[in-house]
Amino acid sequence: MELTKEMRRISKFVLPVLFAIPAVSAFALPDLLTTYEKDPFAKIKNADCSVCHETAQGGGRNSFGDAFGDNLHQITPLLRAQFPDYFSFPSLKVNDNLTIHFSDPENKYVVVESGKKMVEVGVEDKTVDGKKAVTPKQ
Repeated sequence: MELTKEMRRISKFVLPVLFAIPAVSAFALPDLLTTYEKDPFAKIKNADCSVCHETAQGGGRNSFGDAFGDNLHQITPLLRAQFPDYFSFPSLKVNDNLTIHFSDPENKYVVVESGKKMVEVGVEDKTVDGKKAVTPKQ
């Protein structure tokens, strides 16, 4: 079966694109590993793809990978507090219902955990999960 001129011209464009797609995604992943490894509170040294995926070869995301992706690949104090197996930072258990996580290396935020709920508190800008605190009128 002989390829027509049109099919040959299309294949010259399509085939290189098909081979480039996996290469682009494979090169993107090490940057995300670098983001994790450079975090001052990162617990896992010499991390591989299994930090975010089910296996070292990639595949489906694990719960940390889902949260990291949902957070636009940004590591925040709240993300660190939600994944203590991935990060090491000081915490203070005040009582059975209250824990303070000092998971911001710049000390601008703390994460307050009460029961199963966590909120990020901006110490400098006086916010809770981005919502500004207000002084009540008297």
